[in-house]
This record gives sequence, structure tokens and C-alpha cells, in this order.
Amino acid sequence: SMKKKKLKLSPKKIFNLNFLKSPFKNKNNQIIFGTTLILTSIYLFIAFISFFSEWKNDDSLVSGRSITDILIEKEIANSMGGLGAYISYILVKSWFGITAFFIPFFSLLTGLKILKLRIKSINNIVFNGMLGMLILPVFIYHFFESLILAGGIGIYTDELLNSAIGYLGNSLLLITILLVYIIISFDINSQQVMSIIKKLKPSPKKIKTKETKDKDF
Repeated sequence: SMKKKKLKLSPKKIFNLNFLKSPFKNKNNQIIFGTTLILTSIYLFIAFISFFSEWKNDDSLVSGRSITDILIEKEIANSMGGLGAYISYILVKSWFGITAFFIPFFSLLTGLKILKLRIKSINNIVFNGMLGMLILPVFIYHFFESLILAGGIGIYTDELLNSAIGYLGNSLLLITILLVYIIISFDINSQQVMSIIKKLKPSPKKIKTKETKDKDF
């Protein structure tokens, strides 16, 4: 009797992503992709900077209008034209606020990485940046009430948390999350925290000199 062969599916064969890497192995493609990402990042940096100075002028020209109308609008003040104003409106005002600057920063790093320039811990930078894009807008709107700097995500999330756990509860939650985020991002350990606390504490000599001055007075 013939033995039945069991059909085995290896995860490597199912999730073979080599076809995504193959275009980047070609040097000409690397130059094209890398340069495109770097130029895109420069374009977005300038568009975002211009947005913060010209958004009051452009807001009524962009809000609620189709992209085709925005592109042919001659009154747009953004340095990068209608497209720059439209992208800035979506990414800055509607979504991420000032943390939208992380997007061109990621694009720049990725472009430089593709062009074989050595960049240390790009994965950590991207991960921490993505966390920052979600946390910082909420923190900015909650404590500083800046609509433009917070963006739509910051405003919506803060209002949702305020209604769910109250303003004070939200404040405590955001401070805790921010501290954890700083500790994770900068890899701060307990010894470093204690050394910072010790530095903040006044030295005994300073306290004694202050007491003697108070007595003399």
C-alpha cells in the first residue's frame, strides 16, 4: 500500500515577501526611490512650515473643497501651492497637528537608508515617532488648548477621554503616559531617575548657609 503524503505548508512559503525587497536590490532603483523620498520629505517640511504661517489665509480656500478646485486656486498662500496646502490641511489640521513633522522626518531617514547611508536605530526612531504622533497631540490640546498644534486626533481623543474619565482623570493619565513614553524613548533606568532627583534636591551646605543668613537677618 502506498503511503499518503501529508501536505505541509511552511509559513515562509505562504508569507514570502522577497518580491517587495527585489526592486530595492537594483542600484538604479535604490537611487530613484531614495531620492524621491528625500525630495518628498523636503517638500512636506516646507509645506508644513508654510502652513503654520499661512493657514488662516488658506483655511477657507481649502476647507470643504475638492482637491481639483484647490489645485487651481490662485489665492493659496502656501509656499508649496495648492497641493502643499491640501496635504498640510489633512495631515496637520485634520490629523496630527505639529507632530505631522514626524512624517517627512521618517521619509528623509528612509530615503537616506535606501541610499546606503548609515543611520543607527532607524526602527526605534520610527516606533518612538509613531507613539509620539498619537500621544503628544492629546497632551498639547489638553494642557495648552491649541487647535492647530494638536490637530484633529488630539482634539477628538482628548474630548473622548474627558467625557470618559473626567478632566482630572485624563490629566493624570496623560502625565503618566508621557512619563512612560519619555522613559521608553530615552531608555531611562531607575538609577538615572534617582540621580536626577538627587540633583534637584538642595545640598545640605546650601540649606545651612541659607539658615545662617536668615538668622543674621
